[in-house]
Amino acid sequence: MARHFLYFRLPWAEAGTRRRNFGYVDSLYRRWAPGWKGPERDAALARAKEAFSTPEVLEASIDYYRALGSKIDRRLLGPIACSGLLVAGGQDFGGHLGPYKKSQGLLGGGAELLVMPGPTAKKSPSSRTHSCDSWAGSTKKSVSHLDKFG
Repeated sequence: MARHFLYFRLPWAEAGTRRRNFGYVDSLYRRWAPGWKGPERDAALARAKEAFSTPEVLEASIDYYRALGSKIDRRLLGPIACSGLLVAGGQDFGGHLGPYKKSQGLLGGGAELLVMPGPTAKKSPSSRTHSCDSWAGSTKKSVSHLDKFG
């Protein structure tokens, strides 16, 4: 289980997340995308902090993790009967692709892992869409909706 799943279950998670101008959010960004630097990163981080500055947003976000519980329904542990494309940044998880490889095994219809150099968050929407469209064309699926997530 990832560290932030445990952290957000702590009774002081909201206060700790707000501390030092949402310093914990800064640490998450550094951990998840260590090579992402520059104005786009700074703007994304500022938007996240602005959203979390609304107490109801922060509380609801943390409540999501608290509601997960410690026991997982066994029916959810088996493979999912679908195929998929997993898009990873070469620096995601510090360059360790183990979590993506594990996820590949959970898609019963097979999954392709596309590793893009650098952090995925830094990629332009058009480069992500082009890569995903190539995969979709080979599997006869549509990913035109990905432009909305840029």
